[in-house]
Amino acid sequence: MRGTLSLAIVCGITAACSKVFSVNATTAGFSYLIGVLWIATVWGMIEARAGVGSGDGLLQLLLPAADRAVHDRGSAELGRAAGVLATALVASHLSDRAKKQALDARQRQRETEQLYA
Repeated sequence: MRGTLSLAIVCGITAACSKVFSVNATTAGFSYLIGVLWIATVWGMIEARAGVGSGDGLLQLLLPAADRAVHDRGSAELGRAAGVLATALVASHLSDRAKKQALDARQRQRETEQLYA
């Protein structure tokens, strides 16, 4: 379910970047990065990977044919996907750690309240 929603988010970003705002590939890439960061923070790394894969493929649709001919597609795509995936991995890890610390703090608070009661 969340994987499907992450794909829908990326498709929404693609539609907004290509049809509504008509932005360049750099702006679209940053939009994908923000979307994947949000997905990684809220849902986790697996859903973020789905967003990275679909976002990288959809970004190629936004690039004009002349842009694709100029750039070396293999290394550029790999570098872009690796950068977004590494960022999503860090965001997911930090989010998980913060959630666990908050859960531990709530547990300690409950235990302290029970001791005083």
